[in-house]
Amino acid sequence: MSKPRSTPEAIEERMAMTGGSSIAVPAPMPTMIDKLRGLRWSVTLNATNTVFTQFTYFGSAFVIFLDQLGLSKSDIGFVLSLIPFSNLLAILIAPATARYG
Repeated sequence: MSKPRSTPEAIEERMAMTGGSSIAVPAPMPTMIDKLRGLRWSVTLNATNTVFTQFTYFGSAFVIFLDQLGLSKSDIGFVLSLIPFSNLLAILIAPATARYG
């Protein structure tokens, strides 16, 4: 596999192939077929991410990891309570986030 050239000659050659314009041309909007084709991958990756999160943060592996770090039982409980607590904070912070970005 050849490495892309970034010499001035290669840049001029690419500009000549694109009509001499250095302005980026926006990509065309995806069609409905393209969107539906990507939907399957989006749902699959979202489901995989959900399973990974369940095993990592809500499963026993995370508790064992925290125990191996030497945290006490009360510290482990505190760390595990941060995730649901952040969901409660999200309800209060969401209007400000929507307003100011």
